[in-house]
Amino acid sequence: MHYSFDNSTATQATPAQIWGVWSDVNSWHEWDPHTVSAKLEQPFKDGSAGYLEPKDAPAGNMNFTNVVTNKSWTSISTTPLGKLTFIHTITDKGDSRIIAEHMDANGLIAIVFRLFYARKRKESGKETLQALAQRSERATV
Repeated sequence: MHYSFDNSTATQATPAQIWGVWSDVNSWHEWDPHTVSAKLEQPFKDGSAGYLEPKDAPAGNMNFTNVVTNKSWTSISTTPLGKLTFIHTITDKGDSRIIAEHMDANGLIAIVFRLFYARKRKESGKETLQALAQRSERATV
């Protein structure tokens, strides 16, 4: 079983500004309206493990992979019902950047996610990316 969706927003922030905000996991709650807390006690790189407590979904561990500074990163959360994968990217588009998130739910978690969280998470994902863009545009590098 599989379920996925995409969100994106445009920003004038530079990749370095976006990356500076995105990679500061312990500060996500300061700008993301849907994060209660997030913790990362090691550098933001491939193989790092963190913890996320969202407002409208169960809290859990996340593992970071495919981390490419100023470009992209992936977080993976494994549950007894399957796996949630979030792929985050920064893409140049002329004088602006597109910040995007692709979410994949695989296994039985796809059914649970689709029935109980999908609509809410898709909307909150748009709000999160817009908040990221706003915070990044004000950031100094």
